[in-house]
Amino acid sequence: MSRLTKRDVVTIVREKTGFKRKEVSEIIDETLNSIVENAKRYDEVNLPPLGKFMVKKTKDRNGINPNTKEQVVIKGRNVVKFKPTTTFKEEVKE
Repeated sequence: MSRLTKRDVVTIVREKTGFKRKEVSEIIDETLNSIVENAKRYDEVNLPPLGKFMVKKTKDRNGINPNTKEQVVIKGRNVVKFKPTTTFKEEVKE
């Protein structure tokens, strides 16, 4: 299985658009930063061709410190979940 890196995406977009590598890289950086910033502000970021990024808050839970065997409360935190669109899942499946 191979991997697609940001550098690869920049190259692909540059070849398709004719923009300079630096311009494409800045656009991609701003796009990704915008997704992250809006995920902090809202509970959901919807990107129709791909899917939804959702921020969910986990509940506080009980745990045990393995060194002292003392019971501790593990605070809830925000976790990011991604739900792909049906179209995206079908395209990847093929």
